[in-house]
Amino acid sequence: MTKEKKTKETKALWEFPWKYKESFLIATGLLLVGFLIEYATGGKGIRTVSWPINIFILLVFINIIVVTHLTFKDKPFIKWIRSVPTAVSAITMFTVLILLMGFTTQEDQTASEFIRKLGLSHVTSSWPYLMIQLYFLTTLGFVVMKRIWPLNRKNFGFLLNHFGLWIMIVAASLGAGDLIKLNMQLEEGKTVMVARDYEGNYYEMPLAIKLDNFNIEEYNPKVGIVDNKVGGLAGEEGENIFEVEDGYVGTIDQYTFKVLSYMPKAARTDSGYIEFLSVGAVHAAFIEVKNNATDDIRSGWITCGNSFTQYESLKIDEAYSLVMLNPEPKEFSSDVVVYTESIGEESLTIEVNEPYSVDGWKIYQTGYDEKMGRDSNISIVEVVKDPWILYVYIGIFMVIAGAGFIFWEGRKVKKD
Repeated sequence: MTKEKKTKETKALWEFPWKYKESFLIATGLLLVGFLIEYATGGKGIRTVSWPINIFILLVFINIIVVTHLTFKDKPFIKWIRSVPTAVSAITMFTVLILLMGFTTQEDQTASEFIRKLGLSHVTSSWPYLMIQLYFLTTLGFVVMKRIWPLNRKNFGFLLNHFGLWIMIVAASLGAGDLIKLNMQLEEGKTVMVARDYEGNYYEMPLAIKLDNFNIEEYNPKVGIVDNKVGGLAGEEGENIFEVEDGYVGTIDQYTFKVLSYMPKAARTDSGYIEFLSVGAVHAAFIEVKNNATDDIRSGWITCGNSFTQYESLKIDEAYSLVMLNPEPKEFSSDVVVYTESIGEESLTIEVNEPYSVDGWKIYQTGYDEKMGRDSNISIVEVVKDPWILYVYIGIFMVIAGAGFIFWEGRKVKKD
């Protein structure tokens, strides 16, 4: 047995060089300390910092890594920080937190006291997340410092990949305090300059928005069988419903349904429903239902109703009734005029998932008056300002570029 092999077998715990055991013990310890601090502070989490405090923290953190590397880079502890076991333990614990975040509803005010105190209802702003993130960024920072010189082809792809990841995480974390998310409630014909945050505070905006028109397109409503005793849909959810359309014929259990007439825009009269192309129109359908077991046939109008018209159902028999469910929105958008000092005024349409950008703000279409449905004259938009997002994108680009460079260099080596 060689001397080197014997040394590896007899190395005591916490004797340098530290390997996987020490790395995972430290990472687990940091995670547990984070949970203890979070629990001791009542699950209040960490208060985000904003400019200029966040940039000061970043500069101090960078200086600590750079000075420590230049001064103690050959010390066993620093060698351990930038080692593979440290990186693996940091990534593992980071993954554990992400999985916990996936298994628990975030920002859930109804979460149990124990879950809230542990920080599992707000993972990204909790002490455990901070401890593991610092651990991960520290090891990643020292790895970058080790490979930053000499800057040659061998190190270039690695450096792009790892430094990009470091920039992306730091920018996303420290930038959270400068992220502004506000809601603006727009009303047709009115110019709005005030926005509100999620705590109900109002702010005057450096831009103004006037809603010219709110547009919405709905799917055809669905019709379902309701248990008269229970008052809810019969059977499994989604099993005893169908989408209404002219001429539809279908069978559910012992009942056959025929849609004899469907009007997406209708109004109630003494004799039934007629087409009505104005505000207050409702979805209405005349449906025939045959009980195949008894040959009994029932027919009548049903509607989901709205703010102007009461809903109507069709009683099939003593056990069941037929009801129309509220239609689901297919897509909606707002025709607006945006006023700013930089552009003056601009007319445009804001659609879901297609935000408009102006002066560092992004304007997203998020909602409307759901009680009024397609008759809504109110549109809700979210205005977002994230000054750090550019650096997040730079980090992402560097990671992708680094991965591509490493792949390309690998192909060249293999070919040679």
